[in-house]
Amino acid sequence: MMTETVTNQAAWQKAPGQPLRIGVTALPHLAANEILIRNAAIAINPLDWILQDVALLPWLDYPAILGSDVSGEVAAVGGAVERFKVGDRVIGQAVGTTVNQPAQGAFQHHTIVLDHMAAPIPNNIAFADAAVLPLGLGTAASGLYGTDTVGSRATVTLADRASRGRSGLGWIVERWLQRHPARGGVGLQVRRHRFGAQRRPVEGAGCKRGS
Repeated sequence: MMTETVTNQAAWQKAPGQPLRIGVTALPHLAANEILIRNAAIAINPLDWILQDVALLPWLDYPAILGSDVSGEVAAVGGAVERFKVGDRVIGQAVGTTVNQPAQGAFQHHTIVLDHMAAPIPNNIAFADAAVLPLGLGTAASGLYGTDTVGSRATVTLADRASRGRSGLGWIVERWLQRHPARGGVGLQVRRHRFGAQRRPVEGAGCKRGS
C-alpha cells in the first residue's frame, strides 16, 4: 500500500521529433498486482530514440513517458502483491509504451510496474548494472519462445496485429527487423530462430566475442 505522498517528475515526450520535457506528473493508485519503484537507474534502448523520432507504435498516444528498463527500491505495493515489500531492491520491465500508460514508463522518478514484470536483485549488483537486463531478456524470450510473436511461426500479419490491438515486444521486434537488418546479439538470435536455424548462445551486453 502507498504510505506517503509521492511527488513525481518525468521526462515527457510531447510529440515525435521534439526534445524531452521535464514536468511533474501524478501517480495513479496502484492496482492490486502492481508495485511502485523509486528508480535509482534506468537504461536507454534503441526503441526509446526510435519513439522519440517516429510514431512507430499505432496504439501509443503522445504525450508519452518512454523507457522500458528500471531498477531501484520498492516504494509501495498493491494489495495482492506477495513477492515484494517496501524497500526491496528490484529490476522491472516498464511497459508504458506497450499498454499506453505513462505511469508505467521508465523515464521518471517513480514507475508503476506489474509485479510479474519485476525481479529482486542481490545487494552485490549495482542498480546501474541491473537496469540493463529487463528489455533484453524479454525481447530474446519473446522472440525465441513466444507463442504469438516472432518465434511462433504464425502467419499473422502486422496489420492483423494492429487491428486486433496486439502489442508487445515480439510485435515491436518483428516490425523493426522488417525495416532494418538485425544488429547485435538479440537481433541476430531472433532472426536465426525466425528462419529455422539452430539456436546458439546469445551474444549481448557483457559478453565478449570468443569468451
